[in-house]
Amino acid sequence: DSSIVPDHVQLPNVDDVDQYDNQVRMPMWMESLDTPFKWFAESWDALCNNGWNKALPRRRWSDWANCLLRLVIGMGFLWESRFFRTLGVELLDDSTDAEESQQRIFKNAPLINWLNENDPVTARDVNKTNKQLEADGQNVRQFILKNIIEPYKEELEKQIKNWDENDYLLNFIKFSKDKLSSNSDLKENLKACFGGRLNNNSNNIDEAVNYSLDCRKRFGEDADYYSLLKRVSRRYLVVSPGPELLVVLSSLSAGRPGAQTPLHVLRKKLSCLGLEPSRAILVEELEKIGLCQSSHDADDGITVNSGFKLDEFIEFNNQWNNPNN
Repeated sequence: DSSIVPDHVQLPNVDDVDQYDNQVRMPMWMESLDTPFKWFAESWDALCNNGWNKALPRRRWSDWANCLLRLVIGMGFLWESRFFRTLGVELLDDSTDAEESQQRIFKNAPLINWLNENDPVTARDVNKTNKQLEADGQNVRQFILKNIIEPYKEELEKQIKNWDENDYLLNFIKFSKDKLSSNSDLKENLKACFGGRLNNNSNNIDEAVNYSLDCRKRFGEDADYYSLLKRVSRRYLVVSPGPELLVVLSSLSAGRPGAQTPLHVLRKKLSCLGLEPSRAILVEELEKIGLCQSSHDADDGITVNSGFKLDEFIEFNNQWNNPNN
């Protein structure tokens, strides 16, 4: 709740957290990948810098920060589930070598299917696909932990010492394929990881994804304006961004208050997050909230406006604090 931020609280600056950079670091093999984690790091830096902590009212800044956290939690769990599911599929494929398998794992693709709101609900539904992705991914994750990492821990630790940090994943794929090739029972157990239902672990993941991305309240005083998904029944869950979600995403893609960004830049940022709506769908959504105006011959060169301008907020703030002027 944004109301818990008192007026005297200083909003953070990215420089304040530099001391933690060496404590938690992304694996080197992930650094070049487009992931929700990379998107979050860039978006959080933009929110804490570039004038946003001055351009936004404190409660709005808190709402935007909460929006980023919800997105990275939900999309991050989906990315992790897909990573492990794809890893499991590649470990079972004897026709590919480790390099080919790694390239397939690295291939960027949307995590959630964002279709036009006029398409049938059955086609737009992401509930079923999310649950299966989470179930498969978490099953493979547990399989790798219990059947490869734990039983071969000493051997793995010795080999890791000689691995280049950039090639950790590549070498782990080689190591795992080697163990599976000599153990047919192990391979059958891995095959059984796919197509099952949610278990306790993956059900927790599913609840976290839904709580992060689903609309919590559609109407009223506490309406959720920052959600990505909307539940249309107990069975179906569809992409239907809240009215403020694209304001946040487009504004932070622009970098600073009042700046503009080309449509193709925004689409690249969304792709990094795991969202790839068509150009037509994205432009329609942006037009609804007044951030761009379509042009038939502009292609991705359409300019998207930022949601806030620093000078406008300063003028508003001065008038608010000095009502007699």
